[in-house]
Amino acid sequence: GDGGGAAPAPSPSPQPSASPVPVTGAPILEPEPQPAPAPEPTPTPGKAPVLQEISGLKSFSDDTRLSFAWINPSYPDFKSVNIYKEGTLKAATTDGFYQEAGLLPGSVYKYVLKTVNMSGFESSGTELQVTMAPASLPSPPSALSAIASDGAA
Repeated sequence: GDGGGAAPAPSPSPQPSASPVPVTGAPILEPEPQPAPAPEPTPTPGKAPVLQEISGLKSFSDDTRLSFAWINPSYPDFKSVNIYKEGTLKAATTDGFYQEAGLLPGSVYKYVLKTVNMSGFESSGTELQVTMAPASLPSPPSALSAIASDGAA
């Protein structure tokens, strides 16, 4: 004989049906390559600011004083000339003339004369470098070759 019936197989414990994992978000799409937007030209207000430089700039100096003269631009929007010395605004004038005293003999000074229009725009400017005469005994400045040639029409 075969010694009795086989033991009944244990019934498997019921497993909860595995819920499908939810997909978060939409499927990822490759973004289409967009042409780079052309940079917008900055809108010019009506018309570009009119700026003209001074002309005919001449400088005169001895050991401690200097002066310079120029011709202002002649456009209707012209307001004044800003005079910068070593980057610092020293004066704003429409005189076409500037002078300064108490300077150091033998020194070199750099000036920039910028015109300003009624809107407050500054021009890029006209540079002027002045070298002061070395200190000397007081004598008539006979060697000074700064005779203004009167070529102004």
